[in-house]
Amino acid sequence: MTETKVWVDTPFKLISSSKSGAELGKEPKGAQKLGCEMTIVHNNILCGLNAGSPKDKLEFANFAYAWAMVLKEHHCVEEERVFPLINSLAVPGLMDGDVAEHQEFHDGFEVYLEYTDKLRGGNEELDGDKLTSIIDSFGPVLREHLEHEIDTPLALEKYSDKTDEFPMTIILHDKTFDGGMWQHFPPILWRKDWWRFSGCDFTSQPQKLPFA
Repeated sequence: MTETKVWVDTPFKLISSSKSGAELGKEPKGAQKLGCEMTIVHNNILCGLNAGSPKDKLEFANFAYAWAMVLKEHHCVEEERVFPLINSLAVPGLMDGDVAEHQEFHDGFEVYLEYTDKLRGGNEELDGDKLTSIIDSFGPVLREHLEHEIDTPLALEKYSDKTDEFPMTIILHDKTFDGGMWQHFPPILWRKDWWRFSGCDFTSQPQKLPFA
């Protein structure tokens, strides 16, 4: 019998970049490239959600809470900065549907955030069944949203004449500034006891999970 290795690509299936028209050996451009890059970010989120609940409870609680804060910040940046910019450059209200989708999993996600915060603070014991139940309350809707939202940047292709300024929000970080001392911005907290629950190492290569 072939042994099935556990990794972070289940239970919430990762999104294929082919959705954005990506092909090996062919570099995507314009809206397609933006869609592919969003796919990578969203798959990072799914990998974090797919990480199981191992025996090392405190370290995992810190990992899970850090993941939740990444997702929270991701959506705050979208709603407060990225989406308003796209709306102003393309069509007013274009991104409103994506903001509405954020609200569909908001309550369950907030329960997850609160629970993992209690775990890392030692105010509650890790209960695998409870954690799974919380994830199931918002995970499927989040997964659907993360794939559906990729359609939005793909739709920007028709507004390419209006969105030429958008990359300016991404490309203004000078890695040579101050002699290159900020080239690794944003900073990474080197908490290896937390990050070992991630599906990949610091060279972005898949790694064996501690609970597999």
